[in-house]
Amino acid sequence: MNPGGSMKDRTALALIKEGYNLKKLQTNQTKIYEGTSGSTGISLALLGNYFGLQTHVFLPDDLAQEKYNLLEVLNAKLMKVRPVSIVDSKHFCRIAEDQAKNDDAYFADQFHNLANYKTHFQTGKEIWDQTLGLIDCFVMSAGTGGSIAGISQYLKEKNKNVKVVLADPPGSSLRNHVMCGLCYTDEEAEGHRKKHPFDTVVEGVGLNRLTKNYQQALIDYAFTISDEESRQTAQLLIQEGLFVGGSSAMNCAAVIKATKQFPELNVFVTILCDQGSRYLILMGSCMCQRPNVKPHSSDDKERITVSEKLKESGNEYFKNQQLHEAIRCYSEAISIHEDSIYYSNRGTVYRQLQNYKQAEQDAVIAITLNQQNVRAHFLFGTIQLINASKSYSLDQIDLGLRELKKSGELCHHKPDLKDQINYNIQSGMKLKQRLIEFKEREHLQKYAQTQQTKITLSPSHNVYLYDAFNCTITQDLMKEPLLDQFGHTYDADALNQNFKVNSCIDPITRNRITLPSIHNIQLQQAIQDYMKNQIDFK
Repeated sequence: MNPGGSMKDRTALALIKEGYNLKKLQTNQTKIYEGTSGSTGISLALLGNYFGLQTHVFLPDDLAQEKYNLLEVLNAKLMKVRPVSIVDSKHFCRIAEDQAKNDDAYFADQFHNLANYKTHFQTGKEIWDQTLGLIDCFVMSAGTGGSIAGISQYLKEKNKNVKVVLADPPGSSLRNHVMCGLCYTDEEAEGHRKKHPFDTVVEGVGLNRLTKNYQQALIDYAFTISDEESRQTAQLLIQEGLFVGGSSAMNCAAVIKATKQFPELNVFVTILCDQGSRYLILMGSCMCQRPNVKPHSSDDKERITVSEKLKESGNEYFKNQQLHEAIRCYSEAISIHEDSIYYSNRGTVYRQLQNYKQAEQDAVIAITLNQQNVRAHFLFGTIQLINASKSYSLDQIDLGLRELKKSGELCHHKPDLKDQINYNIQSGMKLKQRLIEFKEREHLQKYAQTQQTKITLSPSHNVYLYDAFNCTITQDLMKEPLLDQFGHTYDADALNQNFKVNSCIDPITRNRITLPSIHNIQLQQAIQDYMKNQIDFK
């Protein structure tokens, strides 16, 4: 968990740094003002103490008492304000902004300060790296819009097919904005409008306006999550050993809906923003009840024993190369008791059967269940290299090498597996070098083809530079003086010397590359080996 107890620590640090960058925070200017529903104020107060700043927090007067207590402990100056519409001059954010101007202080402005969403590119990167790039769907609520904006932009940049789903509380109009293009809710209809339309137990999320940070978000779909759904999910999470706040419970409720809405997707990610200890009174008794956790019964122990026996049977079938029987045993073991080892063992069998998609899925589940599973990291890394040898993806090679190195770091007492890991790392490095050489050749070919550059062999013989990459120019065509694409004259002997006079511009680096690098025999052999997929992985 972040030092301040919520992910708003990242936002607060970015806002403070931006204040210093803009010279609005200096040695003689040490006051920071902000309108907040609590969590950002707590983070600003905590980090403000570190930077020697005095934090003034303006917030609604109907928040969880725990937040007020914590802010006072952190020496923040509090001003509680009755909840009103954002267009009202008495809204807590507008009061904070006006007071900052009067006191010549820095107004952090978390809703419109774009330093907010930019800092969450890093959050997006962490999600991408920790899911090994396999994330299919990201689900989150929006308060300022900064988190979902920064994360969605990063994930969409890495893979445009990643779906981003918004979780929205009752009274917020963001769901309608995503689904219908209108920032409007029934609560805003004539005769129904309330001073505070967010009549919900979930604090800090939901908007009835488009903030500058939210406008940067790339969202595909949205759900409205009722208070009852949030409460039920909060209780469910307690029984799973997670005590979280209302917005975190709402995020998880939206994930459950998203899995039903998009059953074709596999990897769903959300963020647990903060702990439930800040909302004991507000969230009601359902979050305060001690979950009815039962110790392992004799039936549970018996199931685990049965699943272990099935795993051992699967291991024996695998040793005897009875692969389909091995899969049957591992699958039965998983159906009785999910264990990381069962998944990595089954994935290894699928890999032998060249069912790489299923092997990859099992490896991901195994890693999710146990980050220390050496064979799961080894399996996943190897699958990435095998797929990269067909997709020609350098990113996939790097991912595979990273996972293999991770398995090597975890592998302390298995020398046989250590040898396999090192072998596959070396094979992966060779594959990467061959692919780089192949990409260089491919770039030059495309450049030559685009430019339609010709090599003049004689008045009656012209060969496109592109074609020269792919054919052998026979000796009888090299009796006349030759011109390269730059108009320079050279003779047949020069051409015989691997085109030492000729050169081309790399369209990526803009560096001049000589044709010997293309016609080098070793490179040609490497390309042929690569195209034939002669890379071996253990």
